[in-house]
Amino acid sequence: MTRSDARGSEGLATAGALDGESEAAVRAEERALDVTRLREVLAASAILWPIVALVYLPIALGESASLASFVAPQLAGWMGIVVALRIAQRATFDDRAQRAVLATGVVVPAIASGLVSIAHGGITSPFAHGVLCVLTAFAIALPLPARRSWPWLVATTLAWPITLLVASRFAGSLAAQWDDPRLAADFQESAIAQLVGALLAGSGMHVQWHIRREVLVARERRRYRLEEKLGEGGMGTVFRAFHPGLGRAVALKILRDRADESLRARFVREVRATAVLEHPSTVRVLDCGTTDDGHLYYTMELLEGGTIAELVRREGPLSPERATYLVLQAARALAEAHARGLVHRDVKPENLFVTSQGGEHDVVKVLDFGIAKSLAADGALTADGALVGTPRFMSLEQALGEPVDARADVYALGAVLYFAIAGAAPVEEPTIFAIVAAHAAGTILPLSSRRADVPIALEALVTRCLDGDRAARFADAGELARALAETGLASRHRPRPITARPRSHPPSDDVPTRIADAG
Repeated sequence: MTRSDARGSEGLATAGALDGESEAAVRAEERALDVTRLREVLAASAILWPIVALVYLPIALGESASLASFVAPQLAGWMGIVVALRIAQRATFDDRAQRAVLATGVVVPAIASGLVSIAHGGITSPFAHGVLCVLTAFAIALPLPARRSWPWLVATTLAWPITLLVASRFAGSLAAQWDDPRLAADFQESAIAQLVGALLAGSGMHVQWHIRREVLVARERRRYRLEEKLGEGGMGTVFRAFHPGLGRAVALKILRDRADESLRARFVREVRATAVLEHPSTVRVLDCGTTDDGHLYYTMELLEGGTIAELVRREGPLSPERATYLVLQAARALAEAHARGLVHRDVKPENLFVTSQGGEHDVVKVLDFGIAKSLAADGALTADGALVGTPRFMSLEQALGEPVDARADVYALGAVLYFAIAGAAPVEEPTIFAIVAAHAAGTILPLSSRRADVPIALEALVTRCLDGDRAARFADAGELARALAETGLASRHRPRPITARPRSHPPSDDVPTRIADAG
């Protein structure tokens, strides 16, 4: 992804960490919020302005001035607000539209207050307070930084006194008021009140803008920009995404169906199960949350490379040394999970990702803890009301729908090791019934019958993992990892970079894992 240089935003330090696209997103959200508030305040002002005019109408009728000198300015001020409201209601709202709204919806009503004051009270007119109302509405309607608000605040504040000063040149009675010290003092008080109102309004607008900006920038720095769809599985969709705050690409997994409570529970379980694990061969969860439209998501480290299934498909069966090296890493990762009372239940070549990381090659990452379960109090893993797993790598007890424990993962690791060396799964049958029959008939071919160069110790180890009697297997992945290390095969492997074009990992549940309802 091409990124532009970070640009400062109105001198705000936090915004400096945003790139150009993120800065544009913040500005767009600010504009949308501004439009919404402007419309609300202008709509309220369009209603309140004539109501206030009606309240003042008896006062105007009691004076010697004509009714038109009161109605015409009031109508002009109200029309300015209505025009501003119509501009704010347009589909497009840019800087030019904003300036038009401020000119018609703020400055025009302030000038109207000055016009009505000419014939009704002059320099001591009570309508001077109308400018304070306009300034208050302005401050509520539009949070702005000081450098953008002060021209409009100055124009609004000067509208009333300048209007009266200009009118004094043409109206002798108004000009005479300036000669009266008491009236001049009243004018000064009104002018000072308006000035103070403008300063308070400007300060309030700047503080509002600053706080809102901080919130928007902080949210934008946590917001992910989707760049590429990596794949889609039975539960969710995985995207390559960019995180502005981290300044790095991540793999973002989004739950597709936000209404399915069972999927939501499984999705949350996957996040929590993976997040507590610390082994470097377990894919790292970086963040989780809910999108604006209610979809659950979490992000993982973005991996480049391919799964063991893809590696075998591309390069053919692996050497016993390399296969042992890869499965040993997965076993050590699952050993931590088993020590925490967590069973994966869907270990398969598609869930073991081979990547390069930190200058190291053939680094394995265990994916998809979506159907992982914690061991119950009695030490067994209870079912979810459904049979879960992948048939070709599923232990006999799991195929029968019985409660399973860590030894089910041991079986699956042995099946993955068998697959990596032989290029085929120990049980190629696609259905649960065929798998059960294969175990019952003992038709699993010995590894040496598929690969003559397999060391006797490694074949014995794999055979023990694949035993239909779970009691005969290794107790957990930790015990299996020690046995794999003792063969000495992993230490003979010299990892090398993957020569094929690397790609980011797809969703870990790309092969459906929910097979059939239990019962």
